[in-house]
Amino acid sequence: MSPSSRPAPPTLPVVAWWQLSLQAWEVAVTAPLVMGHRLARMAAAGANPSARDRREFTRMGQEKVTAGYESMAAMATAFAGAGATTWAEAVDAGLRLATGGFAPVHSRVMANGRRLGRRRR
Repeated sequence: MSPSSRPAPPTLPVVAWWQLSLQAWEVAVTAPLVMGHRLARMAAAGANPSARDRREFTRMGQEKVTAGYESMAAMATAFAGAGATTWAEAVDAGLRLATGGFAPVHSRVMANGRRLGRRRR
């Protein structure tokens, strides 16, 4: 998600932290479902996975690396601009750090949950 498409943070830090905690809850619920789907797919594929299975298995690793780099970049950007001198600025900097770092993980897990949860015909 690009910074320009991301909604502006709410004015109350408690609301923003609450939203972040809800996103963490979504990941905590969805990630095991995605893992279960993929593990079942690996077990069913066995020693001779199809081309579609190989694409999915490759995607699993690539998306983790990409999300990790995006997360680190977002946190580095937030940390570079932290310069907090007051408590409120420190809370705001922490929120930017946590939100930016978690956004790539949340978006990938939720997208995978939607994509893998669809029934194939």
